Amino acid sequence: MAIRLMVWNIERFGINKMGTSDFDTNASRAAYINGTIAEANPDILVFVEVQTASRIGVGTLVTDTSGGPAVRAIWNALPGGTIVGNAGPWAVVPPLAINIPVSLQGNNAYSEAIAVFFRTDKLDFTGPYKWTGTASHQGAQPVASATAAANYAAPWDTCLPTGNPLNGPALPQNQLAGQALFYDAGNNEITFGYKASGKRTREMKKDPEDIFRRHPWHTTFVENAGPAIGRVIKLWSVHPPPPGGPAPKEWLSALTEIPDIVSAIGATEVRVLCGDFNIDCCVADDPFSQLTNNVQYRSRGNTTNIYTRQNNQPTMMKSSSKGSITTGARPRYKYMSSKGYDNILTAYGAGAGAAANFNVVNRVIGTPPQDVLAPPPAVFTVDLVSDIPTILGSVATNKAKDKRFRRLGNYGKIGGKTGTSDHTALVVDL
Repeated sequence: MAIRLMVWNIERFGINKMGTSDFDTNASRAAYINGTIAEANPDILVFVEVQTASRIGVGTLVTDTSGGPAVRAIWNALPGGTIVGNAGPWAVVPPLAINIPVSLQGNNAYSEAIAVFFRTDKLDFTGPYKWTGTASHQGAQPVASATAAANYAAPWDTCLPTGNPLNGPALPQNQLAGQALFYDAGNNEITFGYKASGKRTREMKKDPEDIFRRHPWHTTFVENAGPAIGRVIKLWSVHPPPPGGPAPKEWLSALTEIPDIVSAIGATEVRVLCGDFNIDCCVADDPFSQLTNNVQYRSRGNTTNIYTRQNNQPTMMKSSSKGSITTGARPRYKYMSSKGYDNILTAYGAGAGAAANFNVVNRVIGTPPQDVLAPPPAVFTVDLVSDIPTILGSVATNKAKDKRFRRLGNYGKIGGKTGTSDHTALVVDL
């Protein structure tokens, strides 16, 4: 029984994406998000770029200003229901901030988190950290630390199961936590900093080395049912600095300084690195070779060859107001760019299986492309009121065709900026 992973960077994800607004009076974006999750039918769901308030510090619970309510809104809408109220299978790891505030180009400062949801009928949460409460340093500590484990405060106190995990720490799952601070083999804290270039905002001037110091978010699970019972899944969800320079590649090299990422892998262990890497997988330059081919790509970090990169396809969506179907070639036309910043890297122990059924989730043309006659069977359906062949065949001018394509019921709810996201989702069976 494979465990299906879905990972999706939903651009600056907050509660505004999950309800109605002056722009989105029918909550079309929420319907698109929920419908895409339902079609993917994941067992682990990762949302990158959860927005939270500024100045809360790495390892602090997200605030309830935007990202927190949005995470719980998604949780309550997942297929089959949650562990609260309706005895459904879904739990969510309370998300902790992974960076200090970011403020660019006049935007208000904000921090980010990564949300990880999982099915409790297939998986137990094992940490790898324990929650020690908001009064302690960073809120989460190694399980072996002297600080006592604590229960989460509301509204995160009911998000995890109360039982101890299979083969895991001798603590209930609702006292365990993900990890946002990392240390190298010498027990030195690993820095993921990036000195931003160009015009600096007030926040950047205060601490320029820390802008975009978005740490990985590490969560661990064990399968609690089925033929692979006892199989361990270690997940590092990531969002390195923006593309356009060496920063994301340096960040990737820093990631290899984490001992658990490059050490010998256990026979029943699966390791996954996933998210928005901000590294284009569609060009010849391959920074991932430091993890897949034992190549010392940058001057820092370690090398290994245990990982397999799953994606080599574009994943980036144009803004919902600029996507075009009258220029460019199918299947991307000009609603997608040629860049693929999102990826999943997998590593397997000798008895842990292999990845399968990887897909980039495209619901503009379907997956695989459904904008041609007699397409292959759809894995993910088209979610447009008027699909591309209909628009191209029934609207007179190119300007009118693109205008219809960009309506809220069509690409307007899907693309970046005012739509759902500038990224597609990825899925793979682990």
